[in-house]
Amino acid sequence: MGLATARAFTESGAAVTLADVDDDALNAATDRLREAGHQVLAVHCDVSDEDQVAAAVRATVEEFGRLDFAYNNAGIQSPTVDAADEPAEAFDRVIGINLRGVWACMKHELAQMRTQGSGAIVNCSSLGGLVGLPGRAAYHAAKHGVIGLTRSADWAPPRKWPPPCCGCAAPARASSSAWPCPSTAATPPADRPPRQGDAHV
Repeated sequence: MGLATARAFTESGAAVTLADVDDDALNAATDRLREAGHQVLAVHCDVSDEDQVAAAVRATVEEFGRLDFAYNNAGIQSPTVDAADEPAEAFDRVIGINLRGVWACMKHELAQMRTQGSGAIVNCSSLGGLVGLPGRAAYHAAKHGVIGLTRSADWAPPRKWPPPCCGCAAPARASSSAWPCPSTAATPPADRPPRQGDAHV
């Protein structure tokens, strides 16, 4: 989904930064987009490390002058295990990437967007952020958290700058017999009055 989103942005004329912890995948995706004539910056980034996230945002601004849009899509899955048997290390790793990673990205993206006075962010949650399934406690907890994090950021009252629009996509597998719907979304909060610039993903 991340590469497909980057491709859609570049085909619309945007310059993009690709950030990934997997250098081989990062370089392959970067080469593919550059060969198609697009402007791309590649940055190695482990989103569970806030310093690396901050560096990725800085590199983007240094390269392109600003950050107008962000799509936070990094995530992992863990082996299916009963919640009573899940090791703390496995739980912490999923939360560290799937939730804390999104928080770190939003934190530094929002800071830059506040400085420049505009911007939009989409965080990738999951159908797992709206339901729960056995054996996936850490994953579902993280994805529920992403929706809550996004709602909280989008609720933030305007100060002296136009607030970024924050959205949260919750895709499902279209081929799944258990969950036939292809996608759903959750933003902005239903209990917050509409604000100029609101958009639903």
